[in-house]
Amino acid sequence: MSVFSKAITGFWQASLLNGDILYSDEFLTVAVNANLEEDERVMVLETTNGQVMAVLTPELAEKSALYHQENMSESIFRQQLHKADITLHGADYVFYFSEAEKNILLQENQDDVLRQLIEENDGDIFSQFQSSVSAQDLDDAYMELDHWAVFGAFEQGRLVSAASMYPWGGCTNCRYWCIDAGII
Repeated sequence: MSVFSKAITGFWQASLLNGDILYSDEFLTVAVNANLEEDERVMVLETTNGQVMAVLTPELAEKSALYHQENMSESIFRQQLHKADITLHGADYVFYFSEAEKNILLQENQDDVLRQLIEENDGDIFSQFQSSVSAQDLDDAYMELDHWAVFGAFEQGRLVSAASMYPWGGCTNCRYWCIDAGII
């Protein structure tokens, strides 16, 4: 029995197995779907139990010669994509916690990991963090310690990520605010 809720497995199966099944065994399922969006022409999901589900457009299946593969494995699938110069983005990790696991996580003390940054107390930490970030990233994020709200994520006592927000548009006491957020 899967530890994932049926809603989660149903979502991924509907996304990845909607189309014609090109290949399927106990470890790998490859589907072809002509209705995939341009930015989702190839998708691969590997679960923690080692099962791999993949879906791609018919054009990319043809380009990578997958229609002509008699034997298939995840390795062969990825080799065929590589031979066809089809590059996958790096992995995204999808985490699911049962309600009981989520409640345990919510009880953990996060103050040492994630907390609000205060200008008077965290100036040195924030300056050190800024010095480790590229000038372009700093410029793109526009993040300052004196902004309206600033939060930081720490790893082993070191600030590794920060986010700041401030109202803009000249109205700080309006009923509706415009908020600018910067994240590094």
